[in-house]
Order: sequence, then C-alpha cells, then structure tokens
Amino acid sequence: MGSAIFKLPVHVTGATSQTAGKAGLVPPPAAGDENKVLKGNGTWGTVEALPAVTAIDNGKVLMVVNGAWVAGSIPAASGVNF
Repeated sequence: MGSAIFKLPVHVTGATSQTAGKAGLVPPPAAGDENKVLKGNGTWGTVEALPAVTAIDNGKVLMVVNGAWVAGSIPAASGVNF
C-alpha cells in the first residue's frame, strides 16, 4: 500500500485593486463580528454607506445616485412598472 500525502487547506487570500484573491478557507469571525460580512479583501467588516430606511421605503430598491446609496423606485419602462 502506498502512502498518501495530504495538504492542509489554506485561508482565502483577499483581492486588492491590482491582484485577484485565491480560493481557500474563510477566516473565522471573532467574537462580536456577528453583524459583519466577509469582504473581497478576505477580512470581516461592515457594509458602509447604506442609507437609513423606514417602513415608508417598503417596496423600494437600493440604487446609487450621484455616488451615494439611496432608496428609490425604478421608473416605468414602456408602461410597465417594476
């Protein structure tokens, strides 16, 4: 019988503005990170710059207007509302 060689999995390598990341295991979140998301750079962080919304915004979508997130409605196209 031959012997098998196993490689231990590695953690994901995050992307930068110049290089793509590499597949791997997701790093475990620390205590207190329950409201964070895994970012493309391989770290846990918060989603930034989302607008505050209330019940009046029900049925609206998030979109970017002038470089900022806003809750809005998609205009009708050829008489069809979205």
